Amino acid sequence: MIGNDIIDIRYTKRHHNFQRKGYLQKIYTDEEQELIKTSEYRLYTAWRLWSMKESAYKSYIKKGHNRFFNPIKLSCSIEDNQIGYVKIGHSEYKIQTKRTENYIFSHTVVDPLQKLSHKLIRLEESDSNCQSRTIYNSINYYISQHIKSKDEFIEIIKDDNGVPSIYVNNLKQDIDLSITHHGMYGAYSISDYNFRDRNFW
Repeated sequence: MIGNDIIDIRYTKRHHNFQRKGYLQKIYTDEEQELIKTSEYRLYTAWRLWSMKESAYKSYIKKGHNRFFNPIKLSCSIEDNQIGYVKIGHSEYKIQTKRTENYIFSHTVVDPLQKLSHKLIRLEESDSNCQSRTIYNSINYYISQHIKSKDEFIEIIKDDNGVPSIYVNNLKQDIDLSITHHGMYGAYSISDYNFRDRNFW
């Protein structure tokens, strides 16, 4: 089950102050707060941990668990600049993170044999609905390149928990998908269950 999350660094700097009083205590465990406080790059560390939590949470919900909002229930640890882990109850999720000056992108690595493709999208519109349409159009185009008929009807439908699924001609497909957008960046991660292709990156 894929989960992913993207953080627009510039947007975060303008709109979120992770150092405001009481914020860290609400979002991060004591161990995570220590990681942030002792980090040379506190902002990146704080938002990397958040993107890890979001990625794991999405994967957790896809397994049929009930939604909740209690970030402290998600406990992060960091192995190196790319790999970390998130524990939720008795489950542990391996998370891979890519960081640039502009964004932080994380995704779960549930099955090492599962082939994934990731697409990063620089968004032109700030409106959330427009951003979603841009990402959906990109996903539709990607899938249309891998099915035989270009006339197939492709649709992305979210369930009551907000989990997206891909439908082709009204039939749900065995393709795992996770979508994220923040600020002026969007991304999706998609499994190659029914087709094989190179990664976008």
